[in-house]
Order: sequence, then C-alpha cells, then structure tokens
Amino acid sequence: MGMNDIAAEKQVGKYRVIVFHDDHQPESPREWENLGTMVCQHRNYLLGDAQADKWTDPGPENMAVVLPLGLIDHSGIAMYVGGGAHPHDPGGWDSGTVGIIYVTIEDVVKEYGADTPENRETAEAVLRNEVEVYSRFIEGQWYGWRIEAEVPVPKCCDGCTCPTTTTTDNIEIVSGYLSEDEAMEAAMDEATYYAKKDAGAA
Repeated sequence: MGMNDIAAEKQVGKYRVIVFHDDHQPESPREWENLGTMVCQHRNYLLGDAQADKWTDPGPENMAVVLPLGLIDHSGIAMYVGGGAHPHDPGGWDSGTVGIIYVTIEDVVKEYGADTPENRETAEAVLRNEVEVYSRFIEGQWYGWRIEAEVPVPKCCDGCTCPTTTTTDNIEIVSGYLSEDEAMEAAMDEATYYAKKDAGAA
C-alpha cells in the first residue's frame, strides 16, 4: 500500500483530491487525551493503555462506566465492545474477551461537571467511539491525502515555439488519518481554499 493505493478521489476546480491508504503508521489513538482507560491482556499483543497484570484497579465503587472489550484475530485483528466471542466467530476460535475500557466517577465529574445518569450515558458513547477508533488503528486502516493540479511546463528557451505542455504537480501531501471520511474532509477543505484563492486572483 501507499500513495498509489487510492481509496477515494474528488475534483475541486482544477484540483484533484485523492485519499490513499497510507503505509506509514500514525500515532496510536491511545496517546491522545482520552476519556477512558483501556486495560488489556493478550498473549501475543500489547494493547490499550495498560496491561491487566500491572494495572492498579481503582475499585468498582469508583467506576462510572465499564465496558468489556473483545478481540478477533483472524487475517488481522480488530477490537469490539463486548466480552466473549465475536458474532462472526460464535465458537470463539479466533475471538474472546481481551480487557475493559472504563471511566471513573472522578473523571466524569471533571469532564461533565457532575456524575449523573445522563453524563454517564454520554461518557459511554465516548468510550465506544474510542474503541472504534483504536480498532481502526490496530487493523491498519490508515489514510493520507494529496492534492494534485495540472501546471504548465516552463518553455525550454525564450521565443520557443514548442507547444505548451502541462504536468501533474503534488500541491500538498498529508498523512496520519484513521478515517477515510476525515481525510477526505480535510483534503476538501484545503482544495476549496486553493480554488477560492485562484478565483480571487483571477
């Protein structure tokens, strides 16, 4: 995979927007400022924020939300919310519980101002999204984008009568996205900026 492995493309004026499968691993989402703490244990992989055998349990009385985590390991790995076997592997041959993700009452109060059922529900949605994003990371679903444009080739000499030609030039290249949609949105914003700049200069 790489910049030639195109996932999606669009056109904005003279600019071609391309989202590609990136072969450069981005930063793990668990390095971000996350609400949840992900604790895992697996014989083959180091996953999440902490390993269960080295983790200090804050105690159930301090937990606001706790979600079990499963891992399926078949032609690649993917994480999901839920303990036990994956629905696509009911026998549990290639899947099973791998850990938990949780948020403490203290962190709910710090983030939302109070520990209420509504805020716990909001926190749970955030934790589920964190698992989805982390799963894309460990699955290798990484994306980058580039913007191309046709630019004229300089004449070979003054007074040259050679026909005018153009070449494709990479205007901008960015990598490190864990979502095709997010990569496309960022690329389209940038291409739209270039197109508006061109229109203003015309």
